[in-house]
Amino acid sequence: QANYDILIRNIDNTGLRWRQHFDDLISSDSIYLFMETGFEDSHLNIFINDDLQIQDTITTSGELELRECYTFHRSGISGIGLRIDNGQLLQIELAREQNIWRIIYIQDSILIAQYSEHAPYYD
Repeated sequence: QANYDILIRNIDNTGLRWRQHFDDLISSDSIYLFMETGFEDSHLNIFINDDLQIQDTITTSGELELRECYTFHRSGISGIGLRIDNGQLLQIELAREQNIWRIIYIQDSILIAQYSEHAPYYD
């Protein structure tokens, strides 16, 4: 079982590179979870309104890099939960405009969900 703290950041675009082209691809009718860094054969559970929807195993490199993006149709979703390696549940209560989330994991330390106003851009 993983042991980590949880942090939810709102509207922190520090260090985020973005391009209008990628923002144009984002739909306000969907919710996006960009799994960015820190995952190493990590077992991921994603809950929608407290119901388990996705079980997956993901790995990212040490650098900021997209490995997976999970997309959900927004209709009827009031909250999203994330759990890594049977650790504690990170719960995001969604505000109306919040649909882009960057997920960062520092193994056995912290799981971060960071709201972003823009779609992240990766080289």
